[in-house]
Amino acid sequence: MAKNRLTITHENDTIRLSWQRGQENPRFADAVPFQHPFDEEALMPHFSHNSG
Repeated sequence: MAKNRLTITHENDTIRLSWQRGQENPRFADAVPFQHPFDEEALMPHFSHNSG
């Protein structure tokens, strides 16, 4: 059974999709602008680890 792959690449302020069916060459979509919906202050509680 062939394995398919979908890749999402985030670089700077853009994202780009690529996909591959089985052993075929990957295909690429054009990069599109991406702005994260949350600012750093909103994200930090989810990534900080309190020990104690």
